[in-house]
Amino acid sequence: MGFVGSGLLKLNCDTSRKRNVDLIAIAVVAGNSNDNLVDGIAKRVYCSSPLVGKAQAMLEALRLTAAIGISSFIIETDSTSIYSAMLDSYKDVYWEIQAAVNLMCSLVPNFGQVYFSLVNKEANSIADIVAKLCFKNLLPCNWLLLHRLKFLIVCFFDAFVVL
Repeated sequence: MGFVGSGLLKLNCDTSRKRNVDLIAIAVVAGNSNDNLVDGIAKRVYCSSPLVGKAQAMLEALRLTAAIGISSFIIETDSTSIYSAMLDSYKDVYWEIQAAVNLMCSLVPNFGQVYFSLVNKEANSIADIVAKLCFKNLLPCNWLLLHRLKFLIVCFFDAFVVL
């Protein structure tokens, strides 16, 4: 997962889908400074586009932190469009994510320190794996209880068995 900053929870957000299908799996994976899984969300939702799905995943990250009482955290995404919109919500934002960006911007002041980080796909791989396995209904129901290394081994094994 990789961690930046002392004492901040890091949430990786990603999605998975098939082309021409409105069903998208979203994943939020929360890790602490020891690189351990702390919490997460994986679910399938209907979205009009992958970009809307990625915005939905980031909204879920904000909801998760509120639910578990975390006020300082980093949300990571590999979506340049959403990252740019969160840095400057007053600039032109794609219409399909405008509502989600506005909602996220209205929620951020309720927290202490909130950072958004743009990462490459490799740095976001754990959320990508969780989303892919969720989409294929292969995500173990106890995935949050597994140790990170064991979790990755299980994920890669399951992903390759499907292929």
